[in-house]
Amino acid sequence: MPTIGGIGASERLIAPQDGAAERGCVMSQATLDFPDLERATGPSPADIGLGRAAWAIVQAIGVGRVAGLAGAVALIGGVLLLNPDLPRFARSDDAPAATAPTEPLSWVQVSRPIAMFALDTTLLPREGRAIEARRHAGGGGREEIQSFGRPEAGQPFARLVAYRPGSEAAAPGSLFLDTARRAAEAGYAVTRSAVPVPTPTKFGAAESADVVLSRAGAQYACVAWRVLAEDADLRLSGWMCGGADRPADRLTLSCALDRLDLVGAGDDRALKAYFTRAERNRLPQCATRATPGGRRAGWLDADAERALRLRSHS
Repeated sequence: MPTIGGIGASERLIAPQDGAAERGCVMSQATLDFPDLERATGPSPADIGLGRAAWAIVQAIGVGRVAGLAGAVALIGGVLLLNPDLPRFARSDDAPAATAPTEPLSWVQVSRPIAMFALDTTLLPREGRAIEARRHAGGGGREEIQSFGRPEAGQPFARLVAYRPGSEAAAPGSLFLDTARRAAEAGYAVTRSAVPVPTPTKFGAAESADVVLSRAGAQYACVAWRVLAEDADLRLSGWMCGGADRPADRLTLSCALDRLDLVGAGDDRALKAYFTRAERNRLPQCATRATPGGRRAGWLDADAERALRLRSHS
C-alpha cells in the first residue's frame, strides 16, 4: 500500500473530538482542584531515589553548566516556536517511506517488428535466425537486431544491430565499449579485445577487432565490427563468430555485409541514397556466386523485379 507521510493512502488521520478536548481541560482542572490529595499521598521511595540520582548528576556536571544547557534548550525551543518555517527533524513515524528511484521508460519493445534490413547469405546459418526491434519512447530512435545461428550447437553465429538514432543518441564511444554494451545485452561478456583495424566493405572501411566472447563458461572467437554512417543517420554494428570447424575471418565478414540490403526505407531519401552508393561499391571478391558472399538480385538491381518474379513462380 503506498504511504503518505508514513500513513497508508487508504487511511485517514482522525482529529480529536471537541468533547475529548473538553475532557482534557477538565482533567487538568481536576488536578489543580485537589492539591491536598497530592500532598497527602507524598512521593514514593522510587521517586525519592530518582530525585537523589538526578541531583547527584547535577552536582557532578556542575550547577552552572546544567543551568546554561537548560537555558540553551529553552532558547532553541523559543526560536522554533516563533519561526514555524524553520526546518525541523521529522519523527520516525512521520517520515515518508523510502522508495527506490524508478527509471523513466526508455526503450519499448516492438511486438511485431517489420524488417528494414535483410541479411540473406549462405555464410551465416539459417537455423536460429531471429529479429527484434525496439523504439526509444522519448527520443524516437529505432534499433533493429538480427541474430543468426545457435552457438550452443557449435554453429557459427552472428549478430547485427542497425540503429537509427533519435534525440536520445549520445556520441558513439569506442568500438570496445560499444561491443561490450551490446554483448551484455545479449548475455555475453567481452573477455579479450584486440586493437581495431579497418576492414573494407561495400559501405566503406569498417572498424573491426578480434574479440573473445564468453557465456556460461564457454568462449567464442569472434570479429566485432562497426560502420558509422552519420550522413544517413545509421549506425551498423555487431559481431561474427566462427564455429567449431570454421573460425571467423574478415573476408567472410566483408562478403556477408555485401549481402546486407535495405528492404524498407519508406520516404527516407538519405538512407536510400546511402545504400545506393554502397551497392555500387561491392567488393570484387564477393561479386560472383562462385565466391563467398555471392548475392541474389536485390531491390537495387536493374533486373531485380524480373528475377524476383521468376523466383516466385518457380
